Amino acid sequence: MKIASYDNPGKYKKFLFSIILFVCLSSNFIYSQSFFSPVSNSIKSTQTSAHKPQSKVWYYGNYWWAVIPVDVDGGDPAGTYLWRLTGTSLTKLIKLSDNNDTWADVKAIGDVTHILLQRESTDTVELVSLEFVSGNPPTYQLWTLRPLGNVSIPLDVNLEAATIDIDSQGRMWLASDGNTTVKIRWSDSPYDSWSSAIILNTGHNIVFDDLCAVTAFDGNKIGVLWSNQSEDEFQFRYHLDSNSDPADWEPLEVPISGGGVADDHINFAVGNDGTIYAAVKTSYNDNRTNIGLLVRRTSLVDADNWESLHTVTTGDAYASRPIALLNELADQIIVLYQTPQDGGDIDYKYSNTDVISFGSEITLDDQGRQDITSTKQSITDEVLILYNLDGSPDAFEYWYGMKADTYPFPVELSLFSATLNEEGVKLDWRTETEINNYGFDIERKIGDSKWESVGFVEGNGNSNSPKEYTYADENIFDSGKYYYRLKQIDNDGTFEYSDVVTINVGTPEKYYLSQNYPNPFNPSTKIAYTLLIDSKVSIKVYDMLGNEVATLENDEKEAGYYEINFDAKGFASGVYFYNISAGAYNSTKKMVLMK
Repeated sequence: MKIASYDNPGKYKKFLFSIILFVCLSSNFIYSQSFFSPVSNSIKSTQTSAHKPQSKVWYYGNYWWAVIPVDVDGGDPAGTYLWRLTGTSLTKLIKLSDNNDTWADVKAIGDVTHILLQRESTDTVELVSLEFVSGNPPTYQLWTLRPLGNVSIPLDVNLEAATIDIDSQGRMWLASDGNTTVKIRWSDSPYDSWSSAIILNTGHNIVFDDLCAVTAFDGNKIGVLWSNQSEDEFQFRYHLDSNSDPADWEPLEVPISGGGVADDHINFAVGNDGTIYAAVKTSYNDNRTNIGLLVRRTSLVDADNWESLHTVTTGDAYASRPIALLNELADQIIVLYQTPQDGGDIDYKYSNTDVISFGSEITLDDQGRQDITSTKQSITDEVLILYNLDGSPDAFEYWYGMKADTYPFPVELSLFSATLNEEGVKLDWRTETEINNYGFDIERKIGDSKWESVGFVEGNGNSNSPKEYTYADENIFDSGKYYYRLKQIDNDGTFEYSDVVTINVGTPEKYYLSQNYPNPFNPSTKIAYTLLIDSKVSIKVYDMLGNEVATLENDEKEAGYYEINFDAKGFASGVYFYNISAGAYNSTKKMVLMK
């Protein structure tokens, strides 16, 4: 087997490549986060379902789903229903509960979504679980592991919020506030029998209008964060999943205290590396409600690992209902919030996750929208956001957004691809137009590591014609998943990121013949292929009549990854075919020469 090797600080290292992956962007642009609203219908709801920033939206099977309570509607009885976004329309599906005075918190895990329904008029919650099965769109049924379909769980008086999450052992945890305490309960699958309450805030008096939220994090922990207005601080405790005693929780941590910070809205996003991003409402004591971000990085060695509060917004706009949206591929954390005193705006800011620094406020909508909610899941280029209209309990609308291609930037990127060869990873990209383009930082990360700059390619400044670029990353020493992105920098220092391309570095798993790149081409193109084992390789080119016109490869080759060039300078425009024969493997693909 052919093995590529490199020197690395005096050490001889080896690596093996896996299959070749192309990612081409068809008429996409280097982008920033932006929102738009293609949903064509609005839903009349009986409750401000987004009253607190728990999650009521999730993504499964290429569709967005939501939980919405409605009154008698279209002949259907009142109740809380499952909804699906199909195209630009929200469709009502099955009834989840006879009650329509519910708030919700959802946990999607695999093919099952667990839905906690909290009734405003009582101190009980219902747990409903949906099991999705194959289909497009997927079909669904109430979870058959619980014959009754739901479980009613009595909680405390003055209950304001209840949230759920599932730890690495499959145990579900339910956190709730009310009656001066923050409590946690647990249940093993199928979650039909619940423990008695464990009080987390021993020695601390929690008043009504404080809030708690539970989250799994760091791969082996479950944590609860709550606001303690009487002591003017946010507080946090966590439990190790492997600990056999569910009542054994780590000592109290205080992420932030003083200055009237402890208010009553909390929303989590959690990274694959275990970092907690908690969007919180702050500044209770001075009668202002500002927005902050609490970050707990598990990579730190401090006693409690919390960074100082990152300010998202300040002032007297009564900002509230913060939502934390994490885009791990772009390494961005986005915080949305409402500012009703500004006329009902929904605004957002975003920051890189490595060093938290929020930029300017961007208005998502200024038509009296409030009470926003969204998903706990990591997002990529789109997200469904649910929000209330004008603070009214009987009207909802929906925003479907965060699309990468909503408007162009000064550099129009029409293609970005990555290939593996014997030297390393080769990146190719093309721009259609450029305005004040200083150049491109090439950034890479391996697995769950941080993004790092591995090179720079100078731009063409201003151009109205296509420009092609290439970069070779030869510093590939270890197997794993490699991510690449372009940081396009303008002459004034502003920058935007491209989409991300991914390469798996490892042992070849199969024979493979790639589509030539570029295609159509003039006059040359590249063809990549992989060999599972040592093989006699023949690659030939044929015209439309089946006549052989070129032999590109005819030799014994070791197992590995290869790229060859086909120069068609003396050929006529038209359709050609290229064929590979390697051992028992045989494959043919079409290419187009366009002069």
